[in-house]
Order: sequence, then C-alpha cells, then structure tokens
Amino acid sequence: MDYDQFISLVEQAIGADREIAERATQVTLATLGEHLGRDECRHLVPQLPPELGGWLFSEGAAQSFDVTEFLRRIAERESVDEETAERHARAVFMALGRALSDDGYADMVSRLSNDYVPLLPKGSGAGGGLPADQFLAGVARRVGVSTARAQRITDAVLETLGERLGPGEVDDLLTQLPVSLHPPLKRGAARADEATSRMSVDEFLNRIAERTGIPTDPAALLPHPQAREYARAVFNTLRETVGTEFLDVTVQLPGEYWNLVTRRA
Repeated sequence: MDYDQFISLVEQAIGADREIAERATQVTLATLGEHLGRDECRHLVPQLPPELGGWLFSEGAAQSFDVTEFLRRIAERESVDEETAERHARAVFMALGRALSDDGYADMVSRLSNDYVPLLPKGSGAGGGLPADQFLAGVARRVGVSTARAQRITDAVLETLGERLGPGEVDDLLTQLPVSLHPPLKRGAARADEATSRMSVDEFLNRIAERTGIPTDPAALLPHPQAREYARAVFNTLRETVGTEFLDVTVQLPGEYWNLVTRRA
C-alpha cells in the first residue's frame, strides 16, 4: 500500500477532505508512536510508506497511557473534540490494519491495553459498534429527557456499576463500549473494594439518585423510583449495545439486580 492509498482509506472512513485525513493520520500516528516507543516503532516503520513512517517513529521510550489520554492528545493536537478524535483514530487504525503485515499488526495490538479495543477494526475483537451519541440517544428516549440529562444519567449509572463490578469485569466491558463512556466506569472501578462488591440493589439505586441530583427522603424505605428507571434505561441500552458480554457481567450480580436488565425501560 502506498501513501495515497492509505490517506484515501482514512479520507473515505471519516468522510472528510484530504487535508483533514492527512492531519488526522499524522497526529494519530505520532501519538501512537509515543505510546509504542522507539523499539516497537522500528519494527513497524519499514512496513509503511516512507511518508507515514516518519510520522509514526518516536525517538523516546514507550509511554504508558490509556485510551482516554490517547484521544485527549489527538483532540488537542487536531483542535477537535474527543468524539471526532475517536472517529479519526478508528479510521487510521483501520488503514493500519490493511497496511501492516498480519504479524506486524498483531504485535502492535498486543502492545495496547484492552480499553483500546473499540478503536480497532472489526475482526480484531473490537466492540463498541454503537457510537456514544446513539447510546445517549437510546437512554434519552427511554427516560424521556434531553441528551445532556441522559449523559449525566449514563455517567452516574456506569460509575456506580464500576464500583459494584470492580476492575476485572469492568475491563471486559470497556472493550465493548465507545471510549467516551469509559471514564465513569473506570472511576467507579478505581474505588471498588470489598464493601462495594457486596452493594445491594437499594444502595446501588441510592447512589444513582445522589449522583443525578434526585431529591431523596432519608426516611424512605425504598430508593427513589426514578433512580430505578434511570438504571433500567442504561442497563437496557447496554444490553442492546454489547449483547452477550453484558449478560455475562450481569449473571454475576445477585438476583435482585436482574429486573434492571430483563425488564425493558
């Protein structure tokens, strides 16, 4: 594959003109090079057109940063929002998948943590097929709120779910979700401990109510019903988005959680 073919693939994937495709490619490869480091880049550069190899190659040692930081750097360097950065990065990884040898691509992917999987082309174990804006639209439709409110609801439910599941199960779920939905899950998982692993569904819903600003009555015996509606909306959108992966997660929760999944919102 030559330079023009590579850039044309990116251009078609992001639906933008050549100048934007070239800038997206340059920034994504440079950021990827920072993450991989000079030793790994030396193996990959000879497999790419010379113009691209110079963008990928890094003089420094590998830097360890997660996909959220990866996209933040791309967004800052391109002067775009992070959702656009995610779309651009996905296009460049798709083109890399065609340009590199099978062994070279597999070796590159092996250097990426699981939370990068949603950026990888189908056939690389990638999930997260539903874009974040469509996910939020699904939550908004189920609850009957604005997209901005759906974002707060989704963040609250995912953060609380991260606390309940812990890092191991959250890592599996991250591979199936758009990158912009990763931070709340990661925040919750970072606070997970023995107590949160035993969190009852009532406590789960109370935390959602608190994080979404639902007024609560301390004397009430049950959580606010609106928090249950919020949880159900996000859980059912997750079920539609990641399918069996989410069901694999939920079967490990106590039975009291199941009606948040099996009953549609």
